[in-house]
Amino acid sequence: MVSLLKRMRYENLMMVLFTLVLTQYTISTTLLDGRSKMQVIIVAIAILCMLAGSSIINDIFKLHTDCNSASNMRMIDAIVSTKNSSLFYCIVTTFAALCASYAVYLNGPEAYVFFLTSAMILLYLYAKYLKRIAIVGNIFVALITVLPIGLVFIFQLDNSSISDSFRDFLIRFLVNTPNATFCILAFYMTLIRELIQDMKDINNDHALGIKTLPILIGTSRTKYLVVLLSAFLFVVIQILAKMALSVNMPYVFWYTTFCISTPFAWFLYKLYHSKKTKDFKFLSQLLKYILFFGILSMLFLKP
Repeated sequence: MVSLLKRMRYENLMMVLFTLVLTQYTISTTLLDGRSKMQVIIVAIAILCMLAGSSIINDIFKLHTDCNSASNMRMIDAIVSTKNSSLFYCIVTTFAALCASYAVYLNGPEAYVFFLTSAMILLYLYAKYLKRIAIVGNIFVALITVLPIGLVFIFQLDNSSISDSFRDFLIRFLVNTPNATFCILAFYMTLIRELIQDMKDINNDHALGIKTLPILIGTSRTKYLVVLLSAFLFVVIQILAKMALSVNMPYVFWYTTFCISTPFAWFLYKLYHSKKTKDFKFLSQLLKYILFFGILSMLFLKP
């Protein structure tokens, strides 16, 4: 049981749940319009089960790769572990689809089932194919970060057709400036973190045959690329903080300065001087904490 929880990345699922709660509480103020609280809970469960399945299928394909180079005893352990994980993957993904279908049955857009099922298929394809492609895999993981918020917004839509739902989702997303800003920043920061993770895991990825950017162009060049991307993000955060001050929201400015900008400046300094695996591991964890405080800042947007 403990092993399955680890494979589901329960700490990441808790972060996603926290994000969904804040999205409903602050940005997505119309989420409960025409929707029951039970529907909201069911949708959240469906999203969490989908992401749990994604983590499990990632481990399954990783275990398949390990079998090719493992000893006989390790190979037997991996096969047994894979069978158990495959069964649990089928259970959680099926449960996610059932939850989505039931939420739609209660009073929701029929297109939601299509979008959730499509997301599960894409997550499977990522684990099997896209993960091994440089940059493409990193971008996909960054998109997964903002996927839960997108699915919550899709569930708000009144249109049943897929094309109308997708069009209305884009309109609401672009009109809702705070939501769009959070999603873009979360995507960008996650992309940076994924590149750092690739630098940290370069030896393991090379052994598994995964063509990450550090393997293709080297750790040094990748690091300086990440420095440039991070510096640009730091400037954007500073601009947003000053914009908050200009619209008479000083508490947002000071929160951003102390909880986001200051740690991010330290992150930039450590990144520029990073050389060893332990340095990249520290930077990856630091970015996770910065992202958490960024999500927490959604509380300031409560109308």
